[in-house]
Amino acid sequence: MAILDNDALVHDPDTVFTETSVAQVRFLEKRTRAAIETQKAELRARVGEQYLDLISAADCIISMSRNASQVQEKLKRMQSVCDLESIKKKATTLSSKQSIKDRQPRPIYVLAALIKSLADVPEQIWHALEHHHYLQAGRLYILAQVVHDHLLTDTESDSIDTNTVFPVIRRQWDAISSFKAQIVFKVTFHLKVTEQSNEHIIENLLTLMLLDQKTHLGSLSELFRMRTQAIKDSMNVSIKTISTETAEQHLNHHLKEIIQLIQCTFTQIHAIALGSGTSPSALEKYSTNLQTTFALPHTSSHQPAIASVFSPSTNAHLLVRYLPEEIQHYTPTLAKEDTKEDTIQNIAAAWLNEINELLQQSLHEMLSPLKTQQKLVETRSKLWKLFESQETSWRKICTELIGHSYSLWDTVFCGAFHTHAERLIESGLQQLAEQPTCILSPLLSLPSTATLKQEFELTSDLWPTSYGRTMSSDALLSLASLTDIDAFKTTLTKLTRGKTTWIEQGYNAFETALDQMCRDKEAHNVFANQEAFGAKKSTQLLHSYFQTQVVKYVSCYIDGLRDLLSTVEKWKDAKLAWDTALTIGRLARTLSQHTKSLAVAMKTSSSFTLRSNIEKDPRYSTLQQSFMTLFEEAHMPWINSVVRKFKELVETTLHHMLQDPKCASVLLWEDTAEEGPLPSQANHTIVVALFGVCEEMQRVQITLLDKKVLQRLVGQLLSVLQEALDKSLNLHETVTEKCALQLMFDMQFVAIVLREGSGSRLNLDAIKKLIDPINWATFAPHFDVRVERFYQRHSLFLYGLTSANGGPLDRNDKTSKTVHQQDQPNVLPVVTNTTRFTLLPIGHHTHASRAW
Repeated sequence: MAILDNDALVHDPDTVFTETSVAQVRFLEKRTRAAIETQKAELRARVGEQYLDLISAADCIISMSRNASQVQEKLKRMQSVCDLESIKKKATTLSSKQSIKDRQPRPIYVLAALIKSLADVPEQIWHALEHHHYLQAGRLYILAQVVHDHLLTDTESDSIDTNTVFPVIRRQWDAISSFKAQIVFKVTFHLKVTEQSNEHIIENLLTLMLLDQKTHLGSLSELFRMRTQAIKDSMNVSIKTISTETAEQHLNHHLKEIIQLIQCTFTQIHAIALGSGTSPSALEKYSTNLQTTFALPHTSSHQPAIASVFSPSTNAHLLVRYLPEEIQHYTPTLAKEDTKEDTIQNIAAAWLNEINELLQQSLHEMLSPLKTQQKLVETRSKLWKLFESQETSWRKICTELIGHSYSLWDTVFCGAFHTHAERLIESGLQQLAEQPTCILSPLLSLPSTATLKQEFELTSDLWPTSYGRTMSSDALLSLASLTDIDAFKTTLTKLTRGKTTWIEQGYNAFETALDQMCRDKEAHNVFANQEAFGAKKSTQLLHSYFQTQVVKYVSCYIDGLRDLLSTVEKWKDAKLAWDTALTIGRLARTLSQHTKSLAVAMKTSSSFTLRSNIEKDPRYSTLQQSFMTLFEEAHMPWINSVVRKFKELVETTLHHMLQDPKCASVLLWEDTAEEGPLPSQANHTIVVALFGVCEEMQRVQITLLDKKVLQRLVGQLLSVLQEALDKSLNLHETVTEKCALQLMFDMQFVAIVLREGSGSRLNLDAIKKLIDPINWATFAPHFDVRVERFYQRHSLFLYGLTSANGGPLDRNDKTSKTVHQQDQPNVLPVVTNTTRFTLLPIGHHTHASRAW
C-alpha cells in the first residue's frame, strides 16, 4: 500500500482515489474538514474583536466630548461667581437686610461642632501615639475632656437632652477615656529611651504633668526612675546571656549601654532642669507657655492654640469658629512647686548613689563570662576609651549638676573589675590546690580498690627491656640517630631527677596551671606605669594579692599531697603504700627544686634578678621548705619498714649468738702472732641485715634519697641496734668472753658502716664489761685494724649505707692508713703467705701486691 505525501495530495487529488484505500481517503476527508472549521473559527474571532474595539472607541470619543462641554460650562460659572464686584454688592445687600440676631450661629451648629471635635479625637490620639507625640495625645485628651464636660453642663441646650438625642457622645467619651492610662504608660515607658532630643523629653515630662498631675520634681523623679529601670533591664539581659557563646560581646555592649544611660541622663537633666543665671530652665519655659497658650513655644501664634491641637486634615479652621469661647481659649493649670537647684542636685546625687549600689550588686555576675585576665583587661580598656572620650564634658556637667566631679570608673566600675580579677586568681589557684584530689589521686589508684594502676612505676628504666626494645632503641645504641640520642639524654635527665610517668604528669599539671595564670596576669603589666584611672596602683595591688594567694593555695596544694599521703598509708598492701608514699614525696621534691612557674609567680617586680638570690622572696623559700618537709615525711613509712626488718634480724642474731656459749663464729677467727686467734669478720646475719637495708635502698633508687633522709635512716638503725643490744644483754646475764669479743667486732663493724651519723653513737660499754680489761687493752689495736679491713672488703658491697655519711674513700683516720700500708688482701687467705725467692731482690711487699 502506497503512502502519499502532502504535496501529492494537494496537486493531484485523483492520485488519492487511485492509489489509496478507502480508509485512507476517509481519514484525509476528516482531517481536511477539521482544518476548514478551525480556520473559520479563527476568522470569526479576528473580525469580532476588531468590531468591538471600534465600537468602544466610538463610545469613548462621545463621552470625552460630553465631559469637555461640562467642564467648559463649570469654568464659566466659576468666573461669574468669583467676580469680586458682584460679591461685594451681594454682601452689602445682605448686611442691610439681616439683623445681628440673624447673623449669630444657631445652637445646633455649636452642638455639631462639639460632637465633631469629640468624634475626631480617637483617631488623632492613635496617630500621635504611633509617632511618639505624647504631648499632642495628652492635649487631645484634655480637649476631649473639656468638650465632654461642656456638653454635660451647657445651659443653652437645656431643652435638648444630649445623652438621649445624641448617644454617640457617651459612647465616644467611653472610648476616649481609656486613652489616658495608655498615654501615661507609653510616655513613662518612653522615658527610658536616651536617643531623643531635649525638647522631646520636655514634652514627655509635660505630658505627665498634664495628665498625671506631676510636679516638676515629680516628673524629673519619674525620668530618673525609668532610667534606673533601663539600667536594670540591660543588666538582666546581660546576666541571662551569660551561658551563650556570644556572652562576651553582649557584655561589652551592655556595659557601654549602661555608661551611656548614666551620662545621657545627666546631660539631659543638665540641659532641661538647670537654668543659666536668673533665666528659668527649659522645662519651666515650656511649662509656662503650655499654661498660657496651651501650646509649645515654637507653635505659631497667628491662630488660636486650640487649632494647633487638631490635625490639618480635619479642617480645624471651620470647626473652631463654632466652638464656644471658653473652649477656644482654654488653658490648663499644672501643679505648682518651687524648683530649686539644690533640690535637683540632691535628687541627681541620690540617683547616682542608687545606681552605684545597684551595679555593685550585679557587676560581679555580669563580668562572669570573662574567664581570663586578658579578656578582663580588654573589656576594661574599652571602658577607659569610652570614659576618655567624654571626660571633659562629663566633668563639667557633674560639677554644675551635683556640685563636684564624679568619676564613674573610680566609684562604680573600678572595684568590681578589681574584685573580678581577684576572683579569677582565686578560681585558678583553687583548681591548682585541688589537683592532688582531682588529678593526682585518679592517676594514682583505682577508685574502687586501693591498688596502683598498671602504668604506675616507682623508678624509671633507662634501658629498654627485651619486650620493649624497638628499632629506635637499637639505633640509639649504635649512635645512629641524633633524635634518639636527645631522647636518651632526656630520659637520663628524668632518671636522675626521679621523674616517673606519674610524677611527670603531676609536675606538668602544676607547671601548666601556674604558668598559665602567670602569663594571664601579665596582661595587667601593660598598664603598670599608667597613672590614669589608677592603673599603676591597681596593678601593684593585684600583683601583691596574686603572690599572697599563690602562697596560700600552694600551701593548700601541699596539704592536699599530705592528705593523699595519709590516704595511701591506710592501704592494706603495706609495700604498695610505701612505694606510693615515696612517689608522692618525690613529686614534692621535684616541685621544690625544679619548678619554674612558682619562681616566676613569686618574683619581685624589678626588671632583673641577681643570681645570688638576694632578692628571693622569703615566702618562696618557705614554700620550698614545705615541699621538702613533705618529701621527708613521705619517706617515714618506708624508713620505719626498713628499720623494723633490720631490727628483727638483729634481735634474732643477737639472741642466737648470746645463747650459744661456744660461739660458732670462733671457727672463723684468725690467729695473731702475739695474742692468738681474734675475730676477723662479722657475723653473717649482721652483714645480711645491712645488705638487706642496702638492697631496699637500691630498689627505691638510692640516688633519689635525700641526705637528710639517709641520715634519719642511719640514726634510726643505730637507735634500734642499741635498743636490741641492750635488750639482749639484759636477757643473757652470762656471756662468754669469746661471744663478747665477736659481739664487739660485730658492733664496731656496724658502727663503721653506719658511721654513727645524725648524732647517734653506739654505747659499747656493756660489752666491754664482759671482756677482761687487760685482755681488751691487748686486743684493741688488733680489733681496729681487723674491723677496718673487714669494712674495706664490704664497702662496695654495702655502698648504700657507707655513702650515707660520706663515701668509703673519705676515711683518712689512722687505722685506715695502717691497713693500706700493710696492704693486706680484701679476701680471706686460703693458706698462709710464704716467702719465695728469698735471695732475689724482690720484697714480700711487691710480691703480695702482684699476687692480689
